[in-house]
Amino acid sequence: PIRSSEFTGDGRQVVCTSRRQHFFVVDVADGRVQRVPGIKGRRDKSFEKLAMESGPEAKYMGVVGAHGNLLVLSQQSKQYLFGLKVNSPISSVVFGHAKNCVHTLCETGEV
Repeated sequence: PIRSSEFTGDGRQVVCTSRRQHFFVVDVADGRVQRVPGIKGRRDKSFEKLAMESGPEAKYMGVVGAHGNLLVLSQQSKQYLFGLKVNSPISSVVFGHAKNCVHTLCETGEV
């Protein structure tokens, strides 16, 4: 089952994640579905939570990994760019309205 889905910043694709090592990208215009087989170099077993930077010039998307890791990917290529780490597991993630700003809520209640 799908756990999270979001439109890319340009609105042309929908990215869907679940309790799997892979995720799916749906092209809205032609309905084509592409399976992205995971993130190279990462051994995360599940990508349940997802956040997208919004706007026509959006560059980043974030996928919550294991042990407080936030994996930042390119919206265009879906390639891993860099990771961010917090001290406890991440419950929720959202990109802020300010450019290059991301907020996480951890299971311990820290923002």
